[in-house]
Amino acid sequence: MKNIKFSIICPIYNRGLYVDAFVNTILSQTYDSFEVIFVDDGSTDDTSEKIKKIASKNRRIKYFHQKNSGPFLARKEALKHIAGEYFIFLDSDDKLEINALKTLNNAILNSQYPDIINYDFITEGKHCRDKKWNNFDMVSNSTNPVVELFCKTTSCYLWDKCYRKSLLKNVNFDFDFDYGNFAEDTLMAYEIIKNAKSLIKINEKLYVYNYTPNSLSSTTSEKERNGLINIYFYIYGDIDKSLSFLINPDWLLTMITLYRDHLLFNSKHSKYKYWKKEALLFNKVKHLYSFKNIYFKKMKFFYALNKIKFYYIAYLIFRFF
Repeated sequence: MKNIKFSIICPIYNRGLYVDAFVNTILSQTYDSFEVIFVDDGSTDDTSEKIKKIASKNRRIKYFHQKNSGPFLARKEALKHIAGEYFIFLDSDDKLEINALKTLNNAILNSQYPDIINYDFITEGKHCRDKKWNNFDMVSNSTNPVVELFCKTTSCYLWDKCYRKSLLKNVNFDFDFDYGNFAEDTLMAYEIIKNAKSLIKINEKLYVYNYTPNSLSSTTSEKERNGLINIYFYIYGDIDKSLSFLINPDWLLTMITLYRDHLLFNSKHSKYKYWKKEALLFNKVKHLYSFKNIYFKKMKFFYALNKIKFYYIAYLIFRFF
């Protein structure tokens, strides 16, 4: 049986205390045809020195450094250097099950080299999968991964999938909007997955996700909330309009709430013209919503109330929207 080479992409920042143990968990895989690509995102502790030392003793470890720019650009840099036929993403506070790569190798060979392999995961901490709109069981073998992963479900994590290297051809990671560091992995996942023509699901739990309350994915600032909105509006504005009817209604409701909160969080220091511009942003994806006329009537009233600083009344109008 052929051994496929995998590339494991690991952005890392200030993990000096844990990097040795982290690398050891990767190297303990029961499958040995892989490389690990570390991109240090401008660490200020001894992370860089420790990874360099490890890399000097193990040719499977590659090390790159960038000034502190966030995990999205760290992963983008890593993708320039992959030598594997397939690649996966691994965050530095998570880990792979010991048989993960061996399981993936078998699944790929048995399924004739699919573009995407979606696998399940184990969660440590308080975070859990929301089954309303992220139901792993709903994902099936498909020739349209975007429909399965961004419409029927929203299984848009970056790290619970294995990707074929060929998907990176002509992929675009340069955006003209602020995406922040919250859900930026979803943005990268979408740009890769939309090039895919085949998807398989395997039930094995191959990834161990560690929920940490102080991580980037669990704390949001106003800037991050705005970035989150930009990401989802970009994705659902980019998806073919003919697929709109397939989008999970629970996810649409979440989108509405995110947008409402986006407006309210910014209301006290924004001007009327700014809100009008924001309405145009929503207008780009209004084809997703059957209630668009009702929405814009409420929005017009919302602008007027904000203009005269009646923020609380504006909130009440949107509360049950």
